[in-house]
Amino acid sequence: MNTTTAIYVAFLVPMGIAIVAFLEVRRRSRVGKLPAGRQPLLVSQQDLPPDDLDELLANISMSAAEYDGWFKDRQTVEGALEGFAETVGVWVTEGLAGSQDVVDAATECIAQGLETPSLLMLASLYRGESWWTVRPLVEGSLAELGLPVLESPTYWQMRAVKLMCREYLMNEITARQLTRWAYTCISYAGLAEAQDLVALDDWFDDSNHVDEAELRTRSFATLWLRHTSAQA
Repeated sequence: MNTTTAIYVAFLVPMGIAIVAFLEVRRRSRVGKLPAGRQPLLVSQQDLPPDDLDELLANISMSAAEYDGWFKDRQTVEGALEGFAETVGVWVTEGLAGSQDVVDAATECIAQGLETPSLLMLASLYRGESWWTVRPLVEGSLAELGLPVLESPTYWQMRAVKLMCREYLMNEITARQLTRWAYTCISYAGLAEAQDLVALDDWFDDSNHVDEAELRTRSFATLWLRHTSAQA
């Protein structure tokens, strides 16, 4: 080892140790600022600014009333109508691909006593009916129910995001599946209010941000249901 190398080693090694020690102290100080009784849900939360962490943790908590309203009280006329609108929203946002979910949602409307001529015909369709058969009945159902026409992308994307957020919070899909759906179907050219969700898909591509992306996705989904339910 020559003199120059020895000098570099003597200088850089202590500096590296000091930096590691400083980061560990900083990490522990952040964990200590968590609200009383709450522990980090994910390791990378320790790397978030304290205020940001507190806000995210507050966002993902839901009351019993919110839980009942979002996930339990669905077997009513209002719940069936909302479910139909959200399902049509996903159908429109995904490019009118497939139809069975729309038919099933129409069937639920009939079961809850919400009957219109087009809904009855839509609910009676067999699995795998063609787009040419399904679309006119969906359009007729929307008109009979007083819902916007299919060519209303903002309205339907809002509905679609609500359904997908609900499915995520019910553990029917993963956070990555939710953000990938948003990136693919909403895209950066789509609904302005959903751009944070679209952007989170890129976070999952970086292994250093996966845990933080999970937390931010859950925060987004909870807030989306909270805000859209309050507006309903």
